[in-house]
Amino acid sequence: MDLDKSYLPTDWTTAKLARVGEVRYGLGQPPEQTDDGVPMIRATNVKRGRISAEGLIRIKREAIPESRNAFLKAGDIVVVRSGAYTGDVAMITKDWAGSVAGYDLVVSLGEQVDPAFCSFNLLSDSVQTYFRSQSARSAQPHLNRHQLESTEIPVPPFAEQRKIGGGGIALLDQR
Repeated sequence: MDLDKSYLPTDWTTAKLARVGEVRYGLGQPPEQTDDGVPMIRATNVKRGRISAEGLIRIKREAIPESRNAFLKAGDIVVVRSGAYTGDVAMITKDWAGSVAGYDLVVSLGEQVDPAFCSFNLLSDSVQTYFRSQSARSAQPHLNRHQLESTEIPVPPFAEQRKIGGGGIALLDQR
């Protein structure tokens, strides 16, 4: 996705997500469920910038393959990759750190981009329109890793990202 740079301040740059972070898949198949296990974040738990505990399932920690790198850290961003909620986004807060990503995509950012700012941008109309255009090519909406890595976001100075990201999350709280 090429971002329209004409409206950006001159001291802002842009970057594709692949340049400012890592995009990976969560678990492919869910391990065995258990009442006292690790929370698994699925598409149905992602609600316009937030994680909802409604319908949350828990899985056995020992059954999660370490090679999948599915454990989430605070600041990671979950992007729904398939189904009715394709393209929905939620940032992992400290309350959800240690959870496991289900079938969706995970963005882990480097030092250059604030996670709240990135989440707010991924929920913007222009990015959501891009996601819909990419996912509309099949019978069921779907995003893949390459499409997410190709998503371009603005990258203002970090202090400005913090201001915008905090304000963006406050706007989401009002919805």
